[in-house]
Amino acid sequence: MLQINSGKLYPNGVQRTNELRGVLYSNLRLIRQEDGPIVTKAGRLLQVDAASLPRPLVYEVTEQFEDNIMASGVLISHGVQPYLQDFAAVVSFVLRVTCTPDAELCARLLGGKRSLNVRTAPDKLVRRVFDKDVWFDQADDALLQSFVADLIALKRKSFLAAMKAIRTYVTGLHRVADDLELAYILFVASLESLAQAFDGHRAQWSDYDQAKRHRIDKALTSADDQIADRVRGAVLEGEHSALARRFRDFVLGHAPDAYFVEGNRVGAPGRLDLRDALREAYDLRSKYVHRLSQLPNLLDAELSYSETIRSGHATYLTLEGLSRIARQVIMEFVARQPKVRDRDV
Repeated sequence: MLQINSGKLYPNGVQRTNELRGVLYSNLRLIRQEDGPIVTKAGRLLQVDAASLPRPLVYEVTEQFEDNIMASGVLISHGVQPYLQDFAAVVSFVLRVTCTPDAELCARLLGGKRSLNVRTAPDKLVRRVFDKDVWFDQADDALLQSFVADLIALKRKSFLAAMKAIRTYVTGLHRVADDLELAYILFVASLESLAQAFDGHRAQWSDYDQAKRHRIDKALTSADDQIADRVRGAVLEGEHSALARRFRDFVLGHAPDAYFVEGNRVGAPGRLDLRDALREAYDLRSKYVHRLSQLPNLLDAELSYSETIRSGHATYLTLEGLSRIARQVIMEFVARQPKVRDRDV
């Protein structure tokens, strides 16, 4: 909805507008009230009551339409809810805060409580997101405005993929309070969805499972080369080959240099450590999806926000580490994708 509402998809331009307001709840403290609201290309934010928790924020958006209200069968308004949901997800993702239209959900996430399945409070597992006070500063303002502008400017396919990844990521954050396995898998899934759609991979016969490949090659021994190639191609079309390798290569290829040099990080991985940890993360994802396997015990312990741990001979990304690399990669994806002018999507 955020990109459609920009008007760039309207071939005849914007014909009418409608002012909408809604309420979001967050741990953000806005400090720019004397300068007016926080303004982005997808809407405006104003703080109502900085003293209460969760803190209500007024979200304002100018709804735009390409048709005239006098025509028959015209949609008068979508209502504010679709815009609230999308903008809340973007704010949560970009600023690493809690932001949602659901006051009860916000209060639960910021309450510092843990469920029966989690032995550590969420604010001790992921930095900043679940803190009771997050002060909005000039750097946050610049980052939010820049990211929203880049997001809106994407080609339609890239925008939809980025929003899907962002929503999945934010849903993962919400699960940190009650289901660590699901939270971990959702962080992986947010990246995997981009990798499978935008890594430019073309499946090769060598990517196919070795045991199955040998059986098929043996069965095709007497077939001529053209028929054999057509059979192999048909098999590959129905297979997601080399998914784990594609996932790792995409993440490593989109990890910005700043990720590796940012200071004040505990247990931050280098490139080789990150490759190994991504292999383990994808393996944990597969084990959970197929067998509901639990995470290694140390991953739900309070680790002073360490980004990696060692368990046995393996290096694992913690929830802090996985959430940070996922956010960096999604932001880098948005930054790298081509930007287009209005109505050229």
